Amino acid sequence: MPADLPPYFYEAEKYFKEAANPEEKANAIEELLKTFPKHKGTDKLRAEYRRKLSKFKSQAQSKKKISRHESHFHIEKEGDGLSCREYC
Repeated sequence: MPADLPPYFYEAEKYFKEAANPEEKANAIEELLKTFPKHKGTDKLRAEYRRKLSKFKSQAQSKKKISRHESHFHIEKEGDGLSCREYC
C-alpha cells in the first residue's frame, strides 16, 4: 500500500541525508517521524526509521576508545628487583 506523504516529510528527509554526525542524524529522524501520518501504509517505513534512530542514538552515546599498547598482563617492576642489577 502506498504511503501518501506530505511535502514537509521530504524536506525533513533531505535534512536527514545532509546530516554529518550521528547526533544530527538522530535529531533529523526524530523530526522526520513527527511529520508523516500513522496508518497501515506507513507501518514498515516508520519501523525502518525507528531502527535507524536507535542505531544513531547508540552511536552518539558510545565514546571512542583510546587504544593502549600495554598488555593486560603487564606488571610494573617494583621493590628489590630493581636494585638486583647493581649487585648481580
